[in-house]
Amino acid sequence: MLDQLPPAGWLAGFAVVGTLVFLRARYGPITSVRWQPIRRLVVPVLNWAAKRYLGSDWYATSQRDRDEHVASVDLAPDELLDDLEAAGYEPQPLASLSVDWAGRMEVASWCRYYGPKPFPAAPYWLRERQVHVRLFETDEGTALAAHAETNPWRADRWQDHYRSDELDIQEGRQLVGEDLGIEPRPLS
Repeated sequence: MLDQLPPAGWLAGFAVVGTLVFLRARYGPITSVRWQPIRRLVVPVLNWAAKRYLGSDWYATSQRDRDEHVASVDLAPDELLDDLEAAGYEPQPLASLSVDWAGRMEVASWCRYYGPKPFPAAPYWLRERQVHVRLFETDEGTALAAHAETNPWRADRWQDHYRSDELDIQEGRQLVGEDLGIEPRPLS
């Protein structure tokens, strides 16, 4: 009977994600916590463990492409967080840790949920899609990168999200531009 149990890694992962979903459902997003320093320490270790124990298809870090560039603005990343929150975005502590096209580590990862809910009484964070924006500190201010994708909190969509099956860069760039009142500009 014990040989039919999933590996310890699966149990640990299920326990962590299950706990986070429960806390999310109970308390909502925790925007007061500065997640990025924690993510910079923990996610590389998770990436190593995922690759070592689950195989090369699993990851916890990612690379953002030049195509995802929304705009570079003359503001520090912290100055943009209030604008993101006012537009309905919230921090994403479980997102992969990204490096941009210039090799810079992200300083913030936020998203906004949109689309239909799985049932009428579902919480807003179970909507079908999300627009995901990441901030990268530059010498001049902040570069924003974005894409739209399926919502990883949805049990019926998490695999689509993880595999980037329905990732839409242009839609994400457009939505972030509209939400923040900036014109998306490609990198030159």
